[in-house]
This record gives sequence, C-alpha cells and structure tokens, in this order.
Amino acid sequence: MLGVVGLLLSLALCWALIAATRRQTRHFRSLVTSSTDLVLVFGGGGCCYASESVTAMVDRAPRFSPGGSPGSCTGTTVLLWNRR
Repeated sequence: MLGVVGLLLSLALCWALIAATRRQTRHFRSLVTSSTDLVLVFGGGGCCYASESVTAMVDRAPRFSPGGSPGSCTGTTVLLWNRR
C-alpha cells in the first residue's frame, strides 16, 4: 500500500514539474514575441531566431528557418537591443 502511495506521489510531482516547465517556456516566449526590443539568437549554424520586431524593422521575412522558438536553438548566443 505504501509503495502505491509513493508511486502516485512521484507521478504527481513529475506532472507538476512538467507543467511548471511548460508555463515558464510560454512566459519566456510571450516576453520575446511581444517585446519591442530587438532579439536575435545565434546558434552553430548562424541566426536561428529573430523576434517579430526585428523582421518588422527590416520589413522582410527571415531567410533562415527559425525553428519556432528561441528555446529550440542549441549552443546559442542571445543578442538583445532595447529600443527606447
């Protein structure tokens, strides 16, 4: 009986950790996409993400494949520029 309770508790904690990670990812993504700051993320193959404010400033769609989110780039350098 105690083993079943421990298993259920472990599964509940695992689910809570996954939910918290997804929430933090959504929060980061919303900060980046809604910001007026210029955000560029460079990975091993060059620029792998540019924020919407960058593409609006240059009035052109990116030539690279952004991969959907800034978190999908590996081995990255993030450049931020605050346009105040």
